[in-house]
Amino acid sequence: MTNINTGGPAYPCETYTPMGSPAGPSMGITKREVAAIAAMQGMLANDWQHPINAAKAAVEYADALIAALGAGQ
Repeated sequence: MTNINTGGPAYPCETYTPMGSPAGPSMGITKREVAAIAAMQGMLANDWQHPINAAKAAVEYADALIAALGAGQ
């Protein structure tokens, strides 16, 4: 199994039960997913023709961004 650097949670928050009791943290979506969403949104706004290729490219851009941000640490 490949260990993928997701960048960690993007929007972590506390969750609650229907009765209002704390249910523990929710990690939400990852920074990798947020970056891929932004990249794909830009591609689709520019009339990207092949959705599968756009999705794969968006993930590659997200991985490159996480790697670049991690290189500065």
